[in-house]
Amino acid sequence: MLRLGVERACSGLARQSLAAWQQVRGVKDSTYLTGLPVDPEADRSSVGALSELLRESSDQLPEGSAYRRSVEAYATSMLAVINGAGSQEAAEAQLGRQLEEITLDCYKELELIQLMAQWKPWEAPADHHVRVFADLKNLPDNVKAFRAYQEEVVARQ
Repeated sequence: MLRLGVERACSGLARQSLAAWQQVRGVKDSTYLTGLPVDPEADRSSVGALSELLRESSDQLPEGSAYRRSVEAYATSMLAVINGAGSQEAAEAQLGRQLEEITLDCYKELELIQLMAQWKPWEAPADHHVRVFADLKNLPDNVKAFRAYQEEVVARQ
């Protein structure tokens, strides 16, 4: 009988401390993603990472490149949702993703921006010649094989 009373008292204390801990930390206790801890300031962290992504893309990438347009469209759309949602939970519900994931994606994208700035895929080498095939009979074998593969994939669906 005494044991039952102690267990009830302890469970009540544990419940109270858990409620206090959740108020301090936030509603979410885990991201449920291995290696990705909960960030109590995820809304501010994600906004900062997205802003840095916009800054780096404008500094490192040429204005007309498709990659820069893609990065900027992603960052501005995410920022609009996060800033307009009002709360972290509402933003995550709208995006269908956790803000910690978005922050991690931004840091990985920042690494890619550095590499893209080195590689410069938007610049064609001086000796590069574009081949135009007016007659589809003269396509290279690898292009024919790829087209056959595409048709096979479409047929399976």
